[in-house]
Amino acid sequence: MSEEGETQKVRALFLQEPMISGLSIGRKDDECTEMEQGMQWNTEEVKVYKLHATDLDKQLAENDVNLFPGRLSVEQATKLPMTFVMTSEYDHHERDAVTVARTLEQAGRLAGWSKSSGA
Repeated sequence: MSEEGETQKVRALFLQEPMISGLSIGRKDDECTEMEQGMQWNTEEVKVYKLHATDLDKQLAENDVNLFPGRLSVEQATKLPMTFVMTSEYDHHERDAVTVARTLEQAGRLAGWSKSSGA
């Protein structure tokens, strides 16, 4: 929709604990938060991405935003509707949420941010 200039059809976007960037995939343990440890190649998570991928390794290397929309650029984010991002204290996808929230903020498209206690 953003590429077609049709974002006016969507008034707001709400992302709750978004698994949209795959930023923990392949990270070394010393690069991970406590919640990400052991999730880097979590079979179930990688299976979800593989279901949508045409070539997971290539798409990871290229930061393909069709598979990993959370890896969009600030310029691409300017085309999105206002977005509210939510995460939680024990969310192992918190890195995804924080990263996309920062990009949206730089693009002027972040409506709000929330990090709740617990899971």
